[in-house]
Amino acid sequence: MRYFISMRGFSLLELLIVLSIFSILTTIAFANLTPSIAEHQTERKTRDLLKLFNLAKTTAISDSILTTICPIDDGGQCSKNWNLYPIALFLDPNNDRELKNTGALIQILPQTPNVRLDVAPNWKSYFQYDRLGTSHGSMGNVSICNTGSTLYSSRQLVISLSGRARLSVDRNYDGIAERSDGTTVQCSD
Repeated sequence: MRYFISMRGFSLLELLIVLSIFSILTTIAFANLTPSIAEHQTERKTRDLLKLFNLAKTTAISDSILTTICPIDDGGQCSKNWNLYPIALFLDPNNDRELKNTGALIQILPQTPNVRLDVAPNWKSYFQYDRLGTSHGSMGNVSICNTGSTLYSSRQLVISLSGRARLSVDRNYDGIAERSDGTTVQCSD
């Protein structure tokens, strides 16, 4: 005598209902993660830039040589477009803002998707540190914004004449970083 074990699987209807519920929950979860991802990208780029500026100052002091930070084009020249080219830190003994040999390259920071950089003053394409670690006539700031997010993920890196790089803060506690004049950090389109 044979005994049949009752084997029962999901019906097509049950499977479709479970998959529908799963896809709806997944869509809701990812929609809630989008602002967090944008904020993380902006925060990471901000920290990377702060480290790059601090490294430029330290290298200028320790090697007693002029260092330059700028977006570097394919020909090794400093570009004014901070959103198209990678950002390079290099030794610049001749103050020509040109990377002539790869031995002078200290660090390169690749572009981050969906993160926009605006530099002020906008006519300046570079920042430099002299052998004393002070800003070599190139104080200013870099605004860091996520292109697909709100002002809550915007940051600003401020470089003083003494060469100190610092991050903007939220002075009025509204969750949005402000510039030194009290206006909110924004990037132009």
